[in-house]
Amino acid sequence: MLFIGICLVLTLKRLLSGSKIDHKWYIMKQVEAIQLRKVNDFLCEFAASLSGSGATAAQIDQSIEKMGHVYAGEADVTILPSSILITLWDKEHENSYAGSIKMKSKGLNFNMIIKLCQLSCKVDSCALPLAEAVAEYKEIVAQKKMNSVAVLLLSGLANASFCRLFGGDIYAVIIVLVATLCGFYWKNKLHAGLHIDIRLATILASCISAIISCSGYVFNISSTPDIAVGTSVLYLIPGVPYINSLHDAIHNHHVCAFSRFMQALVLTMCLGIGLALAVMIMNIAYF
Repeated sequence: MLFIGICLVLTLKRLLSGSKIDHKWYIMKQVEAIQLRKVNDFLCEFAASLSGSGATAAQIDQSIEKMGHVYAGEADVTILPSSILITLWDKEHENSYAGSIKMKSKGLNFNMIIKLCQLSCKVDSCALPLAEAVAEYKEIVAQKKMNSVAVLLLSGLANASFCRLFGGDIYAVIIVLVATLCGFYWKNKLHAGLHIDIRLATILASCISAIISCSGYVFNISSTPDIAVGTSVLYLIPGVPYINSLHDAIHNHHVCAFSRFMQALVLTMCLGIGLALAVMIMNIAYF
């Protein structure tokens, strides 16, 4: 009887100690899950900011994988045309947390792309704590963009320079400058201000710029009016989406590459529609 009693006591003690270990293990796993969720939420916001600023899929993938390796164990990134899915694994590859975020375009901002990529490299090289990384990220996204008036003027001067580069005379350059300023202003006003679809805004902006550039024909004030008309809508060409689609294709992000190429192609078609409408309205024998 004494032997049986001793065995029962030892068995009960083992069971009780085992339950404590299981309880501690459960609490530890809960803490890991909460940490994975915090990291995943941060990485989703980080990826959306990169995408919305005009970063390529390869840049997003590399940045998220670097930070995911530091704050978790591994990060699997799936980049789709309209959303990003991030799955984080712990270092033992036992637990995971998946989150997704919808991408929203915030306009091209190369300065933000550079700073966000630098932050991801800093996290990777210096093992920056999550709280500090979040604080630096918020400072970066809170920075103001370049003054809209300065962007407008620089865009006008750049497009006028294209006119001169293609052989336009001084009068054609001035016409293109005015046409670009007016078209660019109304494009931003229609799309960003009145929330009109970007395709319709592109058609209208192209039509406005082309109509103004036809003044070289109407008033006979330029010896190169055809160059003025042809270069007045160049500012609407979606060059960055074309370049990004090629970059994504090279890095095997074929879905994003095809999506960006098609979006750029549609905008180019809208540009051509606006130009053709302007020529028809002004009854110019341009083609």
